[in-house]
Amino acid sequence: MKTMRQQVLNRLIDESLLDQYARELGLSISDEQVKQAIFQTQAFQTNGKFDNQRFSGIVAQMGMTTDQYAQALRNQLTTQQLINAIAGTDFMLPGESDQLAALVSQQRVVREATINVNALAAKQTASDEEINAFWQQNQARFMAPEQFRVSYIKMDAASMQESASDEEIQSWYDQHKDQFTQPQRNRYSVIQTKTEADAKAVLAELQKGADFATLAKEKSTDIISARNGGDMGWLEDASTVPELKDAGLKEKGQLSGVIKSSVGFLVARLDDVQPAQVKPLADVA
Repeated sequence: MKTMRQQVLNRLIDESLLDQYARELGLSISDEQVKQAIFQTQAFQTNGKFDNQRFSGIVAQMGMTTDQYAQALRNQLTTQQLINAIAGTDFMLPGESDQLAALVSQQRVVREATINVNALAAKQTASDEEINAFWQQNQARFMAPEQFRVSYIKMDAASMQESASDEEIQSWYDQHKDQFTQPQRNRYSVIQTKTEADAKAVLAELQKGADFATLAKEKSTDIISARNGGDMGWLEDASTVPELKDAGLKEKGQLSGVIKSSVGFLVARLDDVQPAQVKPLADVA
């Protein structure tokens, strides 16, 4: 017990001397440094965040007020600052020199082992149930962030405040009329077959008066258009396949001959024509 008391006394003396020397050197710790040290102490945290209630409770168990603890911590940090300053210099005791020399002269024996990760992975197996269970437990790892597709028009606020005369509006409209023009559109119906012979047979039936929509549903190999009786909807020139363009259909109800295409053979009919239309200025404005 006497030895322990002496050790405690020696430690108090050392701390007092270090504290006195630190003050003589002008070393100090700011309030912010003390606060950050308290915040970063894991014992005072709950779920990784500083908990003031936990901090007060632990300090009270130590028999101190929070102000007393802060002052004790300030003294400790000041002493540590002094120790770090000394340790960071080139000053070295003889014993430390011997330890450094022994460390530098050490020899290490190193062995290397090469592991084929791909070979190991190939030996691993997992059932569909295990894969599904892993996915269920780790869905957050495979969650893609929410994404948006945005279209916008950049406007010049200054120019928006400017006014334009009727003549200027008309002139601008005339110069950009193509932007308000709906190109001519044609409406076709087609029957697609695998062979030329099948296409000729379909054409013969149509020429005898057979109903186009009925034949399309029965015989066309194009599943999508067949459901609609062969109707392909309205097509602009840019979206019309070359085979239909080259068929030379001009009149409503006109049938094509057998058309060879990249998907087989076609028989087409021009159902309707919608001439090009220009949206009036009144509708634009």
